Amino acid sequence: MRLSSALLVLPLLAGCSVASEQATAPAAPSAAPSQGLDEGVAATRPAGALSADEVVQGLQAAGYRLRDARDDTAQNCPDLGCLQLITTEDLSVYEFPTAPAARNFHGKWGEPSALYGRYVLSWVAVRSNARPDAGEQRGFVAVVRDIVEG
Repeated sequence: MRLSSALLVLPLLAGCSVASEQATAPAAPSAAPSQGLDEGVAATRPAGALSADEVVQGLQAAGYRLRDARDDTAQNCPDLGCLQLITTEDLSVYEFPTAPAARNFHGKWGEPSALYGRYVLSWVAVRSNARPDAGEQRGFVAVVRDIVEG
């Protein structure tokens, strides 16, 4: 009788040890790890659209002096809803996923700033004391339009 009881218990114990090994085995990764913010930004930027960085580069190529360009996306965009923020000593360029999102931000931000499509140009936090007047701001917007529209 003891032998038959042991034969009944062995399969149960074997099943427990397999289940135990399965429970403690590390799970295989299901997907590749995230490559960071740039991957997420690229996923939400409209196909073929320019980044804020490309807009800044275009302004520089057009002759605008934009010193010390730096990417402040990680520090600011999660709270502001922008895709990318490039700040210079002279101008900040905010890129939003949509034109309505940019308009909403621009409406709250106020002057001195300008809007073109998905981009807000801001002179609020610049370190330079020279801020463009309304006519100069329109000039910036016209150049951004040319850059974006190609």
